Amino acid sequence: MNSKPITFISFCVDIDRGLLPITNTIHRPFELYKVGMYENVGTNVPLVLYSSVNDLRVPSHRNDSNFKHYLLDKESLEKEFPNFELYKEHYPTSHRDEIASSLFYYTPLVVLKMKKMMEVIEDNPFDSDMFFWMDCFFLRGILQPEFLYKEEEYLKMYDNVKNKLGDKFVLLNFGPRPFGFFWGGNKESLKKVYEHYFEIFFEHLPTKLLTEELIFKIINERYPDLMHVIQVEHPSTYKITCQDFLIK
Repeated sequence: MNSKPITFISFCVDIDRGLLPITNTIHRPFELYKVGMYENVGTNVPLVLYSSVNDLRVPSHRNDSNFKHYLLDKESLEKEFPNFELYKEHYPTSHRDEIASSLFYYTPLVVLKMKKMMEVIEDNPFDSDMFFWMDCFFLRGILQPEFLYKEEEYLKMYDNVKNKLGDKFVLLNFGPRPFGFFWGGNKESLKKVYEHYFEIFFEHLPTKLLTEELIFKIINERYPDLMHVIQVEHPSTYKITCQDFLIK
C-alpha cells in the first residue's frame, strides 16, 4: 500500500436540522451540508467520510487508496455513542445551548467525532501517522487551503506539523472557545486527549451538555501540555497554509 502521511476524517449526517421552522435561526437544509461534503470529497487529500448519504457520487480521482465511505445515521449514533441511555436520561434537565435544545442528536453527533477518529486510527486504511478532522463545511469562511489540492503543499503541511509539534494535539481557538471544524495531530497526541474526552463529557452531563469544542477547552485547561493552541484573530478571513497555520 502507498502510505499517505495524513488521513482526514469528516461527517455529513442528517439529524433533521432542515425540518426546523425556516424562521428558526439555526435552520439549515441538509442539502447545504451535502454541498460541503462534496467539496471535501472533491479535494485530493486521503479522506474517510461518515455520512447518511446512500447514493454518494464519488469522483473519478477517488478510489480505495485515498477514500473510504461509511454510512452513519441517527440510529447508528444511538448504537455507537457511549452510554446513550445516560445521555437520554439527563438530556431533559441538562443545560443546553440553542442548537442542542432544538436538535436531540446534535450533541451525540459532534461529540462522536473523537470516537470515530480513534476508529480510523486503529483501522488506518491509508497507513498514516497523522490524522486531522475536517468538518463538511471546512472551507466555509476560510480562504481555500492549498494543501487540500496540491500534493506538494500537503507534504509541506505534514512536515510542518511533525517538525514543530511532535506529540501535540493541534487546536484552533477564537475568543472564548476553540473551533471544532479542524483539529488533529499524530496518533499519540490524539490518544492522549481521548483518554480524558468522554470522562469529561459525562462528568458535566448532569448539569451541562458539552460539545466537542467545550470538551477540548476543558482538556486544554486541565492538561495544557497535551495541546498546541493556535489563536485565530479574524476567522472570517483566516487562511490555513502549510507554512503559517502552526505559528502561535
